Amino acid sequence: MRKFKDSYLEKLAMFEQERDRLKRLIEKHARCVEKHNVSLNKLRCVSWVDEMVIPLAEELSKRLGFKNKVYGPFGLCNRTTIYLFSGNSDVVKGKPVASITIQMGDLSKGQLFYETGELKRRFAEGTVGAINGMNNVVAALPESIDDIEKIIANRIKFSDGDVNK
Repeated sequence: MRKFKDSYLEKLAMFEQERDRLKRLIEKHARCVEKHNVSLNKLRCVSWVDEMVIPLAEELSKRLGFKNKVYGPFGLCNRTTIYLFSGNSDVVKGKPVASITIQMGDLSKGQLFYETGELKRRFAEGTVGAINGMNNVVAALPESIDDIEKIIANRIKFSDGDVNK
C-alpha cells in the first residue's frame, strides 16, 4: 500500500504545483485583462459626422465661398444636413443657400448616402417612418468632391428665412 500512497502523493504534489502555477498565471493575466478593459472602456468610437461630414462641409464652403452649418444626426436614419449660405451672419433672407442631407450607410466601409430630393410613398403620412424621412429617396454620395459640388450647385436657391430655424 505504501507504494500506491507514495505514487498518489507524488502526483498530488505535481498537481498542486501545476495548479498553483496556473493560478499565478491567471492572476497575472487577470490584472492585464482588467487594465486592458479599462483602456477599452475609455476608447471612443470615431464619429462619421466629425471625420467625413464636417470636413466635406468645410471643403464645399471653400469651393463655393459660402459659410456652412452642420445639423444632426437626427432621427432613426441619422440624417445630417449641411447648410451652405452666403453673408456675414446667419440671416440668409434673400441670399443664396443650398443644403444636402446625408445619411450613414455601412460605416465599416465609409459609406454615405444623400437624399436626392425625390420621395417614395413607402410610409403613410404621420407614421414613424414618414416622420423620420424614410420616404426620401437616397443615393450613394459620390466619391468625388467635384461631383458633390455639382449636386450642391443644382440646389442653390434664394432663401426667405433664417438658417437657425
